[in-house]
Amino acid sequence: MSLLNYSAVIKYKPLYPVVHSHPGFGLVVNNFNARDYQILTAATLGSAPIGFFLGRVNRRASMFAYSLLGLTFGFIYNYQSSAARLMGYRSNESLVKKYPFRLDTPTPVPTDVFREPTAEDIERNKQEPNY
Repeated sequence: MSLLNYSAVIKYKPLYPVVHSHPGFGLVVNNFNARDYQILTAATLGSAPIGFFLGRVNRRASMFAYSLLGLTFGFIYNYQSSAARLMGYRSNESLVKKYPFRLDTPTPVPTDVFREPTAEDIERNKQEPNY
């Protein structure tokens, strides 16, 4: 067992259908969508001019360092978003269509029919923590 399996406590139950309850690195990265790549590109390219203008002594090195920070931010943000979609904490209609069965069960269990959570679902989730 790895310590990474116990690195987070999730307080609320998912509002959307669960595709995988604890996705691994490969599954999360393979499920980046076009919006994730847009954010990654914008964070990387947007931080380069900031590094250029803030770098006084060596502008090229500063620009490279800021670009690397932007790339790191974009990847971590997108990784979190993709994992949340797989675990059912963000809207995941396209994933439910892509994976009609849950990926974390040995026998095929269909994912729930996709529907937007109602105000009642959100209020019930706040009252019943998942710990």
